[in-house]
Amino acid sequence: MESTTTGQQTTEFNINNTTSVSEDVDNVKKASFMEIMKQFSKECFAGSIAGSSGLIVGHPLDTIRVRAQTSTSSRGAMYLFREALAKEGPRSLFKGLLSPLIGESINNCILFGVYNGLLPFLFRTALGNQTVEEETEMRRNSIPLQFVSGSLAGACIAFVVCPTELIKIRLQTSTDPIKTRATDGVAGRRGFKDCAKYIWKNEGGLRGIYHGLSATMMRELTFNGIYFATYEQGKTRLSKYFASRQLGENASEKEVNQLTEELRSNWKVVMTSGGMAGLAAWGFTYQTDVIKSVVQARSPVLARNGTYNVKIADVFAECRQSKSLFKGIGPTLVRAVPVNATTFMVYELISGFLNRE
Repeated sequence: MESTTTGQQTTEFNINNTTSVSEDVDNVKKASFMEIMKQFSKECFAGSIAGSSGLIVGHPLDTIRVRAQTSTSSRGAMYLFREALAKEGPRSLFKGLLSPLIGESINNCILFGVYNGLLPFLFRTALGNQTVEEETEMRRNSIPLQFVSGSLAGACIAFVVCPTELIKIRLQTSTDPIKTRATDGVAGRRGFKDCAKYIWKNEGGLRGIYHGLSATMMRELTFNGIYFATYEQGKTRLSKYFASRQLGENASEKEVNQLTEELRSNWKVVMTSGGMAGLAAWGFTYQTDVIKSVVQARSPVLARNGTYNVKIADVFAECRQSKSLFKGIGPTLVRAVPVNATTFMVYELISGFLNRE
């Protein structure tokens, strides 16, 4: 009887223990999901504000870039800048601002949310059991991982970038004065709402709004892969360089690593890395952006009538023949430094504040 009682007690204990373990697993899963969503929302908010800040800083130069890319004239960026000021006034440099301001807020919300909010959890699952130190080391030093993460994040935002940049480009390439656009401006190019309605009505509805999606996807995959890889490498290498220089040759490895960690959030490191990321990404992918701009500046309706081509291969051949694949690269690279330095600085400040324990 004593043996039976002991066995029953043991069985009862095991059953209760199993139930307890099962509940713990469920709690861990729920906690993990909530943790992911919480982190994702923080990164989304920080990215949204950062993207808007950077856009406002660089929109005037972006207008000149788009005009240089889509112009049939051989005039340079400075001529286009002076012409815009003389004929249309300073406000003309902010043409089409509303569309990318909305778009960039959403784009960077998704971009930073996916890159810093979701992908770390995804790769943590895919790479198996690793310590926090090993995972952090890999994210900061593995260029392939940084490139793939950036490319995946870029693919996610292509569906938002395409329609917003389509409207922006149509507005930016319109040269009618702002004062008269409300009454006798070019049809469909009198503002964000009018332009969107015109494209929807005359260029095939949703198909027209997503005109140039393939070219946009091509740019976003390569651009964001290079963008984030350069930024991460810049932060890692610059912070270590400044730490070693500040402590001197006699400092221990532990001291250097500790100061390196502190300097990762230093404004000089962040803004320099952000500027470098913008320069590298635009420098290596500018040709894809020219092709995208030309494709989206052209109406698909006129393309179907044979007025011009909108296929990527045909546009590339056309731009190559006319030697216009690098038109507008000057203002683009000048713009890239302050825009991306500002974007990453604002992002790091907000993200650091939200993630402060």
